[in-house]
Amino acid sequence: MPAADLVEREQQAYAAAHGNLSALKSYVNGCTVCSFRAAARDEISKLETTQQEEQTYNAARGNLSALNSYVNGCTVCSFKTAARDEISKLETTQQEEQTYNGARGNPSALKSYVNGCTVCSFRAAARDEINKLETMEQEDRMYYTSRGNKYALQAYLNVCTVCEHQSAARAEIAALEAAQPKRVSSSAMICGRSVDYVVEDTGIADAYRSFLGVWTGAAWNSRICGGLIVLSADNGGIARVIYIYGPLPGTQFSWKQQTQNAQILNGQLTFRDEEGGNFTFRLREQRVLNGHFVNTSGAALDAVLTRDMASVPQ
Repeated sequence: MPAADLVEREQQAYAAAHGNLSALKSYVNGCTVCSFRAAARDEISKLETTQQEEQTYNAARGNLSALNSYVNGCTVCSFKTAARDEISKLETTQQEEQTYNGARGNPSALKSYVNGCTVCSFRAAARDEINKLETMEQEDRMYYTSRGNKYALQAYLNVCTVCEHQSAARAEIAALEAAQPKRVSSSAMICGRSVDYVVEDTGIADAYRSFLGVWTGAAWNSRICGGLIVLSADNGGIARVIYIYGPLPGTQFSWKQQTQNAQILNGQLTFRDEEGGNFTFRLREQRVLNGHFVNTSGAALDAVLTRDMASVPQ
């Protein structure tokens, strides 16, 4: 083949191999005239360097130190602009992270971070914290203005979401309720007449509390109606009671009311009336009381009384 034709053919092969590392190497290894071998080797070197630098760049992504090393050490530098952009973003992110961490717990500083950030990697977290801190501030005000008022404290517990003072509010409600007198003041129709009463339930033990309130409906015999009001009881089981007796409907019998001290012991309440008769009332269930009366001559009567639950402090 004439030399001119060979040169032309190799020129075409070289031109076709531009940008292709494998084709350029094939041209260098297979040429005979090799007019473009030096240029091909230069391009091979550049392509191999580009390939190596691309690997270095990709491995450095997200690593500020490694990206800086790539930028400072590259020769072809095809990814230098992208690396510098990423370096700038990472440095900004680093600075903003420091700003965010310094603002934690401070709503004003967190708002400044949110309004001034550019990368804003922590914006969502900052907004969540701002919302929580503002809610805490509102709940703090609500709690402290509610102190001493069990209803306001309960309202705080019902609406709070952060609830930083939840335990303290519950403890204060319990203390206020324990200290608050529990009473029912009213009147009841017993044996045909109205009787005023105040039932007091403050600090009474459960064993005595079950007797408190108005008990009515006793029919001791065909003529005598009876009713009992247990007003209060101390820690020793001494109860203050009002006992009423009078005529059943359609009968003739005197009506009388007397106030006595009674003893509550072993599930029963006992007292002696003004005439010397002995009453015993045994609790059968929450609303039922079995009554037993023995007069001075030994005659006994029995009756069943029921409790008006509205007369019992809640």
